Amino acid sequence: MEKELDVLADEGEELDGYFSDAPLQPEPNYPPLKDTFETSIVISGLPKAPAAKFDKLMKAVIKLVSRIGNPVSAGTGDADEFGGVLMPMEKDMTLGFCFVEYSSESEAKNAVQVLEG
Repeated sequence: MEKELDVLADEGEELDGYFSDAPLQPEPNYPPLKDTFETSIVISGLPKAPAAKFDKLMKAVIKLVSRIGNPVSAGTGDADEFGGVLMPMEKDMTLGFCFVEYSSESEAKNAVQVLEG
């Protein structure tokens, strides 16, 4: 029994610093939820691209929409990162459209006017 306690004490020393006495904050700190979509637009008519070309297409779309206005937190375009642009995929193919969220309603309205020609 004493040997087991020694082993546990050694393991405890190895884990020292991994644990904290600070209280956990289980409540996530999410941004306020918007209940309207006045800052978002849908761009249709995009090419349906395979997953291998997703990053290239996403970067092109981000570049285009960034010239028109400021998408919220424009990211790198990686599939796992929301950079103001969401391009859905199904069966490893894009679906030919994307959602773009701009910083303001006026930017979203301007983007619609610019993209509609």
